[in-house]
Amino acid sequence: MKAALQGDLPRTIVVVSSKSGGTIETLSHRAAFNEAFREADLDPAQHMAVVTDPGSALEADARAAGQRVFLADPNVGGRFSALTAFGLVPSVLAGADARVLVAEAQAVREELASDTPDNLALRLAVAIVAELPEKYVLGLVAEPDARWGLGAWIEQLVAESTGKEGKGVLPISLPEDAIEIQSPPANTRIVRLGNDHVSPGFVGELAVAAPLGAQLLLWETATAVIGRLMGIDPFDQPDVESAKVAARVQLEAVPQSENASAMSPRASASESQDLNEPLATLRQGTPANGYLAIQAYLDPKGPSAPLLHELRNRLAELLGVPVALGWGPRYLHSTGQLHKGGPALGAFLQITEQNLEPLAIPGSRNGFDRLISAQSSGDHDVLISRGRPVWILACADPAAGLRSLLAAL
Repeated sequence: MKAALQGDLPRTIVVVSSKSGGTIETLSHRAAFNEAFREADLDPAQHMAVVTDPGSALEADARAAGQRVFLADPNVGGRFSALTAFGLVPSVLAGADARVLVAEAQAVREELASDTPDNLALRLAVAIVAELPEKYVLGLVAEPDARWGLGAWIEQLVAESTGKEGKGVLPISLPEDAIEIQSPPANTRIVRLGNDHVSPGFVGELAVAAPLGAQLLLWETATAVIGRLMGIDPFDQPDVESAKVAARVQLEAVPQSENASAMSPRASASESQDLNEPLATLRQGTPANGYLAIQAYLDPKGPSAPLLHELRNRLAELLGVPVALGWGPRYLHSTGQLHKGGPALGAFLQITEQNLEPLAIPGSRNGFDRLISAQSSGDHDVLISRGRPVWILACADPAAGLRSLLAAL
């Protein structure tokens, strides 16, 4: 947030997206940029666009402020909204040709709506469900002609839609050098995503080749069918709300004068600390047919990012299970639903930064530092209440703590 607020504000447009208009991160970001634009003698109405559902409080407030408002179809769920205003507005502003994207989806729309054995969405859904519950992890691998970042989107779409009632499908977007690709764990099925074609892989892999717009509509349709075949509602997310409630409890429970770092630490790490015992505990606490989720409340573009990717690969090799890397608080709105509502087969390594430098949220007594601490702590509490094993690595210097962890490995 600090890097964005200190960027080239005269050339910055902020897209504020929230279906309900009440998402705490979104409203906090909006308040911070509103103030930053004003302090730079810029009119926020000329630098902010709002995407929301008709009738939301955000729509009314944005129109009163003179900001551009794009309304989306309220009947389409948030994670199914890539081809609505929620996905298309920022895509166009980022330089994508929305006409091509929509045309690619339109080209397969009739086929995906047909009740025939040739429907690729039905075939994809059946191929995934047929391997459940043994192979509930999908290792997503992008071919060179499909480096769209689609895997991260599929993670949210499928995990948040299916992870409930003790069931679920967990997609993990894998890097090119992931050990899971060459040696898939017993619970993992590799899915290769391509544009024009998919390179041959190993027996049992799934291959999905289609242009980006068609991929979006294909996976959205298949996800709805997967939910139907699993006997769950793919359109709700009850455990996402549980994490929000826990975060609000944390925010309300901590006095304003208390240091935010006191909310999250349950373990600490430094370059001198012996981490062998916690690692042994982590190894013992990860089910043989389970998965490990690294939950990093750090900057995904900061100096710790390469170390985290190395840590992910090393832990996958050491534990022999698939390892997901999620960034907080983003994962709370995606795979977080499956972590709490899906199969009780996950172990969780939460990495937080202590003594965050304060950054105010205009109009709130809490700053971004306090909000981050409340979210990580609240998610920890909900996971523990569901019987999930969690180990927290709270670092004064995240890069140093991660180097210590890698050295112990």
